[in-house]
Amino acid sequence: MRNLYHLCVASHNEVLFRDESDFLAFTNLMALAAYKTNEELLADALMSTHYHLAVMSHDPAPFISSLRHSYGRY
Repeated sequence: MRNLYHLCVASHNEVLFRDESDFLAFTNLMALAAYKTNEELLADALMSTHYHLAVMSHDPAPFISSLRHSYGRY
Protein backbone atom coordinates (compact mmCIF):
# COMPACT_ATOMS: atom_id res chain seq x y z
CA MET A 1 0.00 0.00 0.00
CA ARG A 2 1.24 3.44 -0.88
CA ASN A 3 1.31 6.23 1.67
CA LEU A 4 1.42 9.99 1.32
CA TYR A 5 4.79 11.49 2.23
CA HIS A 6 5.66 15.14 2.71
CA LEU A 7 9.32 15.56 1.84
CA CYS A 8 11.20 18.73 2.73
CA VAL A 9 14.81 19.23 1.70
CA ALA A 10 16.74 22.35 2.66
CA SER A 11 20.21 23.59 1.85
CA HIS A 12 22.75 24.55 4.48
CA ASN A 13 23.10 28.31 3.98
CA GLU A 14 23.26 27.91 0.20
CA VAL A 15 20.93 28.70 -2.66
CA LEU A 16 19.61 25.59 -4.41
CA PHE A 17 17.97 27.39 -7.32
CA ARG A 18 19.75 30.48 -8.63
CA ASP A 19 17.56 31.25 -11.63
CA GLU A 20 14.70 30.03 -13.79
CA SER A 21 16.90 27.50 -15.59
CA ASP A 22 17.75 25.83 -12.24
CA PHE A 23 14.05 25.55 -11.38
CA LEU A 24 13.32 24.10 -14.82
CA ALA A 25 16.19 21.60 -14.63
CA PHE A 26 15.07 20.48 -11.17
CA THR A 27 11.48 20.08 -12.33
CA ASN A 28 12.59 17.90 -15.24
CA LEU A 29 14.88 15.81 -13.01
CA MET A 30 12.06 15.45 -10.48
CA ALA A 31 9.74 14.08 -13.18
CA LEU A 32 12.44 11.70 -14.37
CA ALA A 33 13.14 10.45 -10.82
CA ALA A 34 9.40 9.89 -10.25
CA TYR A 35 9.16 7.95 -13.51
CA LYS A 36 12.26 5.83 -12.77
CA THR A 37 11.09 4.91 -9.27
CA ASN A 38 7.40 4.57 -10.19
CA GLU A 39 6.30 7.22 -7.68
CA GLU A 40 3.32 9.53 -7.94
CA LEU A 41 4.30 13.15 -7.42
CA LEU A 42 1.21 15.03 -6.24
CA ALA A 43 2.54 18.52 -5.51
CA ASP A 44 5.69 20.54 -5.20
CA ALA A 45 6.70 23.90 -3.78
CA LEU A 46 10.14 25.11 -4.81
CA MET A 47 11.87 28.01 -3.06
CA SER A 48 15.42 29.20 -3.65
CA THR A 49 16.81 27.51 -0.51
CA HIS A 50 14.51 24.51 -0.03
CA TYR A 51 11.65 22.51 -1.48
CA HIS A 52 8.60 20.54 -0.39
CA LEU A 53 7.18 17.54 -2.24
CA ALA A 54 4.04 15.48 -1.72
CA VAL A 55 4.63 11.94 -2.97
CA MET A 56 2.54 8.77 -2.94
CA SER A 57 5.01 5.97 -2.31
CA HIS A 58 5.78 2.64 -0.71
CA ASP A 59 9.21 4.01 0.21
CA PRO A 60 10.29 7.51 -0.89
CA ALA A 61 14.02 6.91 -0.25
CA PRO A 62 14.93 5.72 -3.78
CA PHE A 63 13.02 8.64 -5.32
CA ILE A 64 14.60 11.35 -3.18
CA SER A 65 18.03 9.75 -3.51
CA SER A 66 17.75 9.70 -7.29
CA LEU A 67 16.54 13.30 -7.37
CA ARG A 68 19.23 14.65 -5.06
CA HIS A 69 21.97 12.75 -6.88
CA SER A 70 20.89 13.87 -10.35
CA TYR A 71 20.41 17.52 -9.32
CA GLY A 72 23.77 17.47 -7.53
CA ARG A 73 25.41 16.51 -10.82
CA TYR A 74 23.55 19.31 -12.60
